[in-house]
Amino acid sequence: SVDMHAYTTALDKIIEERLVDKLVIVDGKDSAQLFQVNNRWLGKSSASSHSLTGQQYASTMIGFDMIRNHPCFEPNDLVLQMDSDIIIKCNCDIIRQCASIFERDPSVVTFAFPIPSKGGVALQHLDKAGKPFRFEIRCSFLHLVRLFSMLPLRVPDVEYPSDDYCINNGRWHIRDYNIQLNCMKSCRGDLCTSCFLHPPNEFKMSTTERINLLIVSDVISQAIATSLLWEKQLGCVN
Repeated sequence: SVDMHAYTTALDKIIEERLVDKLVIVDGKDSAQLFQVNNRWLGKSSASSHSLTGQQYASTMIGFDMIRNHPCFEPNDLVLQMDSDIIIKCNCDIIRQCASIFERDPSVVTFAFPIPSKGGVALQHLDKAGKPFRFEIRCSFLHLVRLFSMLPLRVPDVEYPSDDYCINNGRWHIRDYNIQLNCMKSCRGDLCTSCFLHPPNEFKMSTTERINLLIVSDVISQAIATSLLWEKQLGCVN
């Protein structure tokens, strides 16, 4: 079971230490708020906050709306959406390089933060099988204005389970569908030696494993591109 006291204490702590500016907390009790976000984003009349299979989406959408409505928001601003557990290895001005992708191509809605690679094509929107890349949910840049231009997102019939739930699975499936529907792009590419890695859940199940993860993070931050272990990591996000 979840220790809600420990959880809320941790949230208070990250606000106190100014690790974040604001927390978006959606507890499901404000049905009016949920009806509003589902109608605006998905064109559905529902108070659901999660998909049928349990993935949350409402708090993310509400967070994007808050950013868009912030006084300092500019039309070409990007959001870097990432999981809280990813590891980033940064050897260049990767933020500037990723932002330039959106400046060059007005059809790009998302660009995935690069994964470890030997280098290659700077910008791709089709995989090796010729299919459009899916949105990288773990770490990606988003152009909010272009995303908002597609609202409400169309939910295909196969993804619409019932009036109790707006979608079957994760919101990224709906985003992928609408990016293609609107002739937009979800891209990936190899820009430089900066990259992100995602530690599998089994790395986070005990105190010992979490300590090992910190050691791994430190090693990755200092990784030498020619090392044998690093060579094995190339092309792998986990």
